[in-house]
Amino acid sequence: MDEKLRVIIVDDEYLIRNLIKMKARWDELGMEVVGEASTADEALKMVDSLLPDIVFTDICMPGMNGIELSKIILEKYPKIKVLIITGYNEFEYARSCIKLGVSDFILKPINSEELMDSLKKVRNKIIEERRMDSEYHFLKAQILDKYKCDNDTNDELIAQIIRYINEHLEDKDLSLRKIADEFFVSKEYLSKLFKEATSYTVGEYITKLRMEHAKVLLTETSLKGYQVGEKIGIDDPHYFSILFKKYTGQTVSEFRKKFSKKT
Repeated sequence: MDEKLRVIIVDDEYLIRNLIKMKARWDELGMEVVGEASTADEALKMVDSLLPDIVFTDICMPGMNGIELSKIILEKYPKIKVLIITGYNEFEYARSCIKLGVSDFILKPINSEELMDSLKKVRNKIIEERRMDSEYHFLKAQILDKYKCDNDTNDELIAQIIRYINEHLEDKDLSLRKIADEFFVSKEYLSKLFKEATSYTVGEYITKLRMEHAKVLLTETSLKGYQVGEKIGIDDPHYFSILFKKYTGQTVSEFRKKFSKKT
């Protein structure tokens, strides 16, 4: 990732804003602080003009609080990652708002390593999302290039199916049959169309995405192997281990030992 990720810090206390700036090793993270705001209203204007990748916001501020600010930001810019700064006495309240899409919570007093860990997770999530978006657009472009002289309906169908697969990896029943039923086409037609458009079978594409997602989870979380399998729609730990070894050439434990510290 060549461009630095852009960060805005929102807190009514200058000392807290300054502390966050000092506690993180921004260059190491590939990030830069591009703006600071002391109120939610000021922050909203800044978000519109600077379009940051990450926003830090305190919960308690005069006027609009951090939760309300987060809700507005995420509704308007769902790709922005919001991190909420909170004290222990506010933590349960903050956690209850996770359904808004808040990426993480930073507890006061701010610890440098905890802050760095949180920012690394957010950075890696952004990188993964961008990779998935890039792959989706690349495949869609391939489809459009290949079928531009054919029926436009097929182009859109494959694009929708690719999106559907990406959004339903956790579904253990995700399969050619289920996707065909979802889109009201025959398995045979879908299989032929998908292979011609992407060079993958539907099953191969599902497996590829699942294994790539498993690699991210093994690298960035402490989930056990079977838990990672469940997260990607494979609830048989033995089958997940076999599939992972076949795809990566390494066992789950070998892969985690090699890559989990490389953040």
